[in-house]
Amino acid sequence: MKKSVERVLVATKPRQGGLPLSVYHARFLTESLGAELRLLSCVFEPEISLGLSKGEPEAAAAQVGLIESERNVLADLSASLTDWGVDAEVVVRWGYP
Repeated sequence: MKKSVERVLVATKPRQGGLPLSVYHARFLTESLGAELRLLSCVFEPEISLGLSKGEPEAAAAQVGLIESERNVLADLSASLTDWGVDAEVVVRWGYP
């Protein structure tokens, strides 16, 4: 029995002023396969990580801000895909996926 593809995962770092090529291709894959699309970005800043390891509250706030900023960028990218009829889930992780 052949199993169908349920989800297409695209790990991306969005660029300003355009749709990343990987997302563009994933759009066609999800349409042709009837699959879900998930956009994933991992963010990390060594200075923030060092502050987190020292328990600095400013570092925790900076981490949250960086994650939210990236989530907003991906949400805008997701919105542009919605205009083409493709819904995409947005996932942002700190460090490793």
